[in-house]
Amino acid sequence: MKIKLFILAASFSLLMSCQSEQKMNTTENTAVKASNNQLTSSCYQYSSSQDSVLLHLNPVGDSMIGELIYAFAEKDLNTGSIAGQMKGDTLFADYTFLSEGQISVREVAFLKKDQTWLEGYGEVTTNGQKATFTNKAALNFDNTVLLKPVTCRQDAHSCLTSFGFTWSNLQKQCVSLRSAGIRLNPLENAEVKPGSAFILFSADQQQAELFLPAQAAILLNRQGSEGQHHWGNGEWKLYPWKGYILKQADKLRYAGQ
Repeated sequence: MKIKLFILAASFSLLMSCQSEQKMNTTENTAVKASNNQLTSSCYQYSSSQDSVLLHLNPVGDSMIGELIYAFAEKDLNTGSIAGQMKGDTLFADYTFLSEGQISVREVAFLKKDQTWLEGYGEVTTNGQKATFTNKAALNFDNTVLLKPVTCRQDAHSCLTSFGFTWSNLQKQCVSLRSAGIRLNPLENAEVKPGSAFILFSADQQQAELFLPAQAAILLNRQGSEGQHHWGNGEWKLYPWKGYILKQADKLRYAGQ
């Protein structure tokens, strides 16, 4: 009888232990799933009548990566990538961007407030092509540049179209036409869709990729001898003249430099 009671008690303890472990595992799995659900790509924007700042964040493990774009009036467009980590409620990251033909790195800081971000400013120390905050504890987040959540619109190649990125078949990557492309403006009475066209060249200048408003990109091949060359596909022809001019069936449509 004592043996039966001992076996029954042991079985009951084992059963309760298994149920407890199962509940714990279920709780942990639920927590992991909930945590993973929160780690999603997100976009934020500040916009005024003349300026805008765009921030795309994508959590990867304990780090944050993404894109950061500054479009200020009367200043060059700054487009680059960020990579950093959260320290409490503040994101500290390296912002890598192209400036005056050189790759530069600048430390940035964004304070998270509810669903928005405030950029921090402070004294920086420059070492070569990298600028870092001299004193992170003295950063000022009291500014009017408040980045609010916006929808992340992406194309089939995961390029952030809401940030002005598009896929380049020539470069096999997402590009910002405003910063990487050559802008061609429509000429008066050109009978084309509103908006600018953009051109990207291959590294060897043998091909050009033409981006027309609301149309798929077009590849143009270099033709003709040096000094009298152009890029074309039969319908469209791009000539290097006072910058560039673009013709459609020998009719002048766009020009720019």
